Amino acid sequence: MGTKKLYDDHPYETEFEAKVLTITSSGEEKGWNVVLDQTLFFPEEGGQTPDRGSLVIGGITYEVEDVSIQDGIITHQIRSEQAKEPEGETAKGRILWSHRYSNMQNHTGEHIFSGLVHAAKGYDNVGFHLSDHIVTMDYNGVLTEEEIQAFTAKANEVIAANLPVICAYPADEELAKMEYRSKKEVEGAVRIVTISGVDCCACCAPHVRTTAEVGLLMVVGSQNYKGGTRLSILCGQRAVEDYRKKHAMLSLVGRQLSTNWENIFQTVDKLKSERDNFKYRSAQLSAKLLEIEAKELSGERDVCLFTDCNDRNVLQRVVNKMKEEHSGISVIFSRKESDGAEEYTYVASSLTKDCRLFSEKLKKIFQAKGGGKSEMVQGSVVASKETLENCVKNLNIL
Repeated sequence: MGTKKLYDDHPYETEFEAKVLTITSSGEEKGWNVVLDQTLFFPEEGGQTPDRGSLVIGGITYEVEDVSIQDGIITHQIRSEQAKEPEGETAKGRILWSHRYSNMQNHTGEHIFSGLVHAAKGYDNVGFHLSDHIVTMDYNGVLTEEEIQAFTAKANEVIAANLPVICAYPADEELAKMEYRSKKEVEGAVRIVTISGVDCCACCAPHVRTTAEVGLLMVVGSQNYKGGTRLSILCGQRAVEDYRKKHAMLSLVGRQLSTNWENIFQTVDKLKSERDNFKYRSAQLSAKLLEIEAKELSGERDVCLFTDCNDRNVLQRVVNKMKEEHSGISVIFSRKESDGAEEYTYVASSLTKDCRLFSEKLKKIFQAKGGGKSEMVQGSVVASKETLENCVKNLNIL
């Protein structure tokens, strides 16, 4: 006989008493599995995280670290130096209501949204996960951004309508006549969650009494996934908190930019354009400066330059000019932005030497990365400017 699921009929209760049936080792250090004759703790099941809370056994309070179900038996995992003999013990349990209610709001919100999508598009929710932070749903069909916005608006209309959410175990005869959503074949009694005119779905989890308790539903992420669509939603207090954080961030950014939130996009777009123009002009000036420095190099065989310019086309153009003036290998080291050790990208070229030998030398000495052809190599290296200068001066590549 399985554990009696008190949360089926009493999803709003937070405290209960139960008889301790067994306490056995979980196989983990100080870990114990507690089985009761009945429980309010919802286990990890149907894509939803388990309830949180505590058990008091023999006057000692244990935090419930995990709740699982197998073959109808619900197991509560606790941690203790030593387990007590369960015979004759009564456990008092308490679930964390804020966590339970948040899950109820978000799970009912998922039913509303998925019911609307199924009715309008015929898509099934083929993947569902309700974590402690977000809800993800995978639909086996493509939803456009316009459709997602429309379904979001409709879902919030359903929420505002304050429709009853009915959870029940229909008799076999009644169940056989019903059309309901289900992600998998369900053995034994089937629990059906119904929102009239919106959704009818097999589900084992606790739900709110009415759609109004969901409060708010917002889609906060969407992506193409396995030929369909993956959505991320937040409902209830999670959605309110998400809005609060984003509004605070928008207000802060608006103050930094001396504009109101409605004009933030245009202001940022203008700044981006100005930045791109500045970067272009800076690159042009860096290229001219690099060319001047290259012309001033002495007639040594192997030469190198150091620059902040990171335009690969500019670096290649200048190093190709350098190799025309020098008989050995010409190298440009470009400083990378880094909070730690000095790091450079490099490009080396030569008319007479095999640049791959230079690349191999950097790899051997500095564990550098890179490669290329005999006439030109490119890569990156972590080393000081002085060390790299000495390395180039002492190449001795024949």
